[in-house]
Amino acid sequence: MRSEVGVGAKSPRVLRGGGGLAEKEVKKERLKFSMALSKKEIEEDFMELVNHRPPRRPKKRPRIVQKQLDTLFPGLWLTEVTADSYKVPELAENSKR
Repeated sequence: MRSEVGVGAKSPRVLRGGGGLAEKEVKKERLKFSMALSKKEIEEDFMELVNHRPPRRPKKRPRIVQKQLDTLFPGLWLTEVTADSYKVPELAENSKR
């Protein structure tokens, strides 16, 4: 059975002020950090973590996840269509006449 000591008492988080971020309205933005790794570096890291080389090709997504991605982003599988294919070169105004 549960003890009757804590009945009606507020949680410790509420008694302490709920974290304090809402009171100060101060929010620090985190700096973004990313670095591209070479295949050799990835292989070394993988060997340290799992003690074997990484697979040669990535695993397939589950079918249901791939269907959801296809509905969200139709045409994602079209590798020939890029933003550069939609660029139209501007003609000089005098060269057309």
